[in-house]
Amino acid sequence: MNVREVTITKLDHMGQPVASYAAARVYADDEQVVLRAVWRHRPWREGALTLDTGGILMERYYPGRWFNVMDLYSPTGVLLGWYCNITRPAEVSAAAIRWSDLALDLLVLPGGAAQELDRDEFAALALSDAERHAAEETLAMLQAWVREGRPPFRHQAPEARTGT
Repeated sequence: MNVREVTITKLDHMGQPVASYAAARVYADDEQVVLRAVWRHRPWREGALTLDTGGILMERYYPGRWFNVMDLYSPTGVLLGWYCNITRPAEVSAAAIRWSDLALDLLVLPGGAAQELDRDEFAALALSDAERHAAEETLAMLQAWVREGRPPFRHQAPEARTGT
């Protein structure tokens, strides 16, 4: 496997950079690019989920799709859940991924419980009707994937437990 460093840049809905960090590419095909990053910030909490410093993120980007999915693991490799960002389709190249956050999110716990997040923030964004429609359709699709147990929502990826 050819692991390469990739720079990930999160943009706001206006296209302005919000965060940028390095990750390692662990898999790529025509459907998705999977990157591994380490959470280097203070612990982050969302509902029942806490991602501690040193936690592992397996970030999944789907070229042409309006979302990304982050498999969240403890520093020891225990699956904590999935965080799904509703986004504009990511810009993917060999060295970089740029994605525009549309605020609407879905948090999924390992048992399958799913919680929609940040609906108020999404409603306040200046988006076109087409973008709102694409975001809502994407959220509904992800919720269906969770109910159906479709990947990535059904098993722990072994690559999260190895390497740094």
